[in-house]
Amino acid sequence: MNNFEVALKGIKIASNLLNIPEPNVYFVDSNELPNKEVTAVFRHNDYEVIFNDDWLAKVPWIEVMVSCFHETRHAYQAYSIKNNINESDETLSKWDTDFKTYNMPSGTLNEKADINYLIQSIEIDAIMWTHDKIKELFNISTIIPNVLKENNILKKYKRSINDIDFLRYSWKSDKYNLVRENDLFIYRKPLRASTIGSFYLYGSGKISNILQNGNEMTGNITTGLLFGKLLTQTDLEDFNWTFKRRGHNWGHFFNQYGMTQIEKEDFINILTLQEHLSISEIVEIENNRDLEFTSMENELYQQQQTQSYHVPDQTGHSKLRGAAQAVFARAVKSNYRYKCCVTGISNADFLIASHIIPWSVVMNNRINPKNGLCLSVLLDKAFDKGYITFNDEYRLVVSSQIGEDELGQYI
Repeated sequence: MNNFEVALKGIKIASNLLNIPEPNVYFVDSNELPNKEVTAVFRHNDYEVIFNDDWLAKVPWIEVMVSCFHETRHAYQAYSIKNNINESDETLSKWDTDFKTYNMPSGTLNEKADINYLIQSIEIDAIMWTHDKIKELFNISTIIPNVLKENNILKKYKRSINDIDFLRYSWKSDKYNLVRENDLFIYRKPLRASTIGSFYLYGSGKISNILQNGNEMTGNITTGLLFGKLLTQTDLEDFNWTFKRRGHNWGHFFNQYGMTQIEKEDFINILTLQEHLSISEIVEIENNRDLEFTSMENELYQQQQTQSYHVPDQTGHSKLRGAAQAVFARAVKSNYRYKCCVTGISNADFLIASHIIPWSVVMNNRINPKNGLCLSVLLDKAFDKGYITFNDEYRLVVSSQIGEDELGQYI
């Protein structure tokens, strides 16, 4: 396989990894590029990758593959911006600005001269994603520019990508060194990071393998389970812990540094409790849960955490919509503290997470918890059928077709 074929193959592989359409690929003479040192360039307005064919003719195949992954990552960035998917609004905004005000490399192969090029968010992202994937697929480490290491940019980027719920978790061995491969764990959201006024437990998983880089540890996670209901401080008030006796409050009950070792009995009892308390709406969706459904649910949850709310239409794939609705319902109901926002009803069996903008109208808002209301079963049906709505001051408006007297006894 010559390097021109490697280039086409590399773009295809990277596009599949990123789940994006393949960009168009062209090969041109180095004189047609901004400078002769440019190996390849992604043109975001045309969604195409242009390769320097003079360069292709004289370099090892792995350098071509690295360039393919780097430029295809730029295609991913452009595709995500255009469709407002995959990443947080903040990230997409930074990327969009970088594309519009792009600083080209100098062509001198001098890092100091290229600092304005290297510190752009789209370049940092492409460099690091390529580094990780080339290492994973080919066991080869790409070169990280020193300017990124010296300015602590690399560490900031790694912190932003290392921890992804149900995928991987990172910690420092000098602060906590008890975790072993095949250990089971429970996810806990501390009060300082919670949006519902208390800490909560929200999922479980298994550490399949651990990677070490100095004192930096990263555990890859398998068999992740997103709880049917967040286990809040109130839910756990009477929980009988075996690893430690709890006093009259929760102060210093859990370790301040991220991890607390519990007993196997505690782990089993927490899973039993979450199953018992699971929201009926979600239980109905998940009755046919299997590995495919669980995987979809975890991926959609991860997507939701990055403020990306796009769910595509997939004809004949009811599991995707079911998983999306389960993820949406958890987030909406926790935002409303598991109470109907009109009546205050708190019995989980009578609560529904209702879309404000209907599922069928906007794909990019389908799992956005801000697009949801927690309503009682009756009010959800009334809202869906147009008998009630809410004005700009968030006050309930009742349709003249039903009248306040008729509905009033239920509000």
